[in-house]
Amino acid sequence: MNQKIIPQSSDPNSLSTLCVAILIANSPQLLFSIIYFSFDRVLTSMLSMLEWTSYVYERKLRVSYPSEGQRSTYYLHLPWCYAVPLLVASILIHWLISQSIFLARIAIYDPDGNLYDPSLSSPPGTGSVFTALGWSNKALVAAEVLGCAMLLVIFGLGWRRYKGGIPLVANMSMCISAACHPPKEDEDASHKKIMWGAVCHGSEDGEQPGHCCFTSLEVEPLIEGRTYAGSKRRGTEMLN
Repeated sequence: MNQKIIPQSSDPNSLSTLCVAILIANSPQLLFSIIYFSFDRVLTSMLSMLEWTSYVYERKLRVSYPSEGQRSTYYLHLPWCYAVPLLVASILIHWLISQSIFLARIAIYDPDGNLYDPSLSSPPGTGSVFTALGWSNKALVAAEVLGCAMLLVIFGLGWRRYKGGIPLVANMSMCISAACHPPKEDEDASHKKIMWGAVCHGSEDGEQPGHCCFTSLEVEPLIEGRTYAGSKRRGTEMLN
């Protein structure tokens, strides 16, 4: 372990020196917390679109209070295979950061085991007990390696392709709403398993667009070149 006395104050026992030491020692924790929330947001966006596209190929429904045959929402709003490793890595990095740089109170004793008396022959600004910062090179390197590994994982996940078959809408509520207009005869769809697809294909000339949506009724794949409306009231989508 390496140590360094804080140079911000001529008095290492002052309250200002202690406050500065606390802020310096804990500032990396705040920085990593911001990075963690960014990771969580990126993963949430990726995985929500992965689930969104899966409704083209599988009939299901995930809700807060599931009925028979439905799925419940994720406890940590991410699948366990992603949430648990992210949480464990976060805890480990926070612990490594706490071991990388930390607050230390150093006491000096004479050869007889008595607390050193600074009034005898000490230089100005020193004392028998003072505030210092300590750091560990091994913990710092370990935290950096684990942080780089997390970056590589998130970049690797970013190269995965969605299966397609449905327009990607990210988190745009208008686009999500446009896909949630089932036919009138589809009653109580929120209590059943649903799937996304075309419920009608419209005319070939495009004057009468088809309609695609989430529904518990039977759906068909979209026909290339046809025009489809997610909502009958607004917006159309052309399948290229």
